Amino acid sequence: MSKPVLKRKYAKWGYIFSIPFVAAYLAFQAYPFVYQLLIAFSSMKGAGNTTIELLPFYSPKDGKPFYFLENFRFVLTSKSFWKSFANTWILWLMSVGFELGFAFLFAAWYTDRRLKIKNLFFRIVYAFPNFIAPIVVSAVALKMSDHMNPWINDVMKSVYGWFGMQWKTTNFIYEEWPTKAYVAFLNFYMWFGYQTILITASMASIDKALYEAAELDGANRVQTFFKITLPCMRPMLIFVLVTTMLGGLNMYDVPAMFGGGGTSNSVLTPMLWLYRQGFSGTYNYNRASATSIILGAIGICLSLVMFYVLRDRDEARLKKIIRRERRESK
Repeated sequence: MSKPVLKRKYAKWGYIFSIPFVAAYLAFQAYPFVYQLLIAFSSMKGAGNTTIELLPFYSPKDGKPFYFLENFRFVLTSKSFWKSFANTWILWLMSVGFELGFAFLFAAWYTDRRLKIKNLFFRIVYAFPNFIAPIVVSAVALKMSDHMNPWINDVMKSVYGWFGMQWKTTNFIYEEWPTKAYVAFLNFYMWFGYQTILITASMASIDKALYEAAELDGANRVQTFFKITLPCMRPMLIFVLVTTMLGGLNMYDVPAMFGGGGTSNSVLTPMLWLYRQGFSGTYNYNRASATSIILGAIGICLSLVMFYVLRDRDEARLKKIIRRERRESK
């Protein structure tokens, strides 16, 4: 049997084994996306309604064009949507800084050749919170805050009393900024262990010869961190920052425990806003679908920006030089 016939025979099995993946992708990814896209350009609303009536190009009322984009216009001009988007950025910035800070600190300890931390327990104990469902963590935290609130008020009364002032008893967990700080802390508590695992693995994969050469050249730890560790960890940093950013856009469970968005929508997130539109009494499926598409587009744009900002500038410069030399040689 000739080699081309053998190649065709083996290639057939490759296509056969790919059928389950293609079928699952079409059923659970492609079809829902196309269906959601149709709903976003329709007037579908009301509980149990499954009829898709696409919006016309011109408005039936005043004849204005581009009426089929009405659902997207409503979302993009909604103040509460942009407030939820701003809340997401605030919560993300409040938590991701501590997540990466502690992750780098633990990773530096575990990969330091001088400390030689080999105890497996200390290497995995920080990851335990990530194994617990976020809804459970937030429920327990809310219960604890109810018991701690009177104690905190007593402490504040004593502190204010020392300066001859009066303290107004309040429930901290339902104030705007304490609620934001609490949600950010819960996100940090649940995810910094996961980030530590990724960053530790990335640090451990760096060639030790680079550090030895830097030590021989007289470089200190700060210099080796910024000149060797961070540049070598660029792919992992891109992955961590992009995934945490997308996770922030999809944040739902922890803020939902605070009264569905907190007092004055202090921790309202885009996913909670989407839930309110589609499943919380109004059943505006069209607006909820438009919201999800807008969030997807925002996530793609922010990811591209992150890739561009964290690109390897030396490599990009080298590619430009090569392209210029090729053009000149022609």
